[in-house]
Amino acid sequence: MADKKNAVSLPQPSAAEVEFAQQLVERAKADGVSLVGPGGLLAGITRTALESALDAELDAHLDEAGGLTTGEISAHLADVYDADVSGN
Repeated sequence: MADKKNAVSLPQPSAAEVEFAQQLVERAKADGVSLVGPGGLLAGITRTALESALDAELDAHLDEAGGLTTGEISAHLADVYDADVSGN
């Protein structure tokens, strides 16, 4: 039995979140891919969301420090080192 004193209370999802989840399940079925697990749609979306949030956070800090965006820094480093520094 779960320990109720340590249970986490999650907020109710918004209508947009519910609709997005339904679209995700439908897409996984239509494309014949897994929703979860390695290579699943959820892993890709989670990665994209985290990377976008981190880029936005870094851009905010860089803006305070001189106005450069992560894209500008990546382009500069690519020119300097003649390499792809985007991680792709």
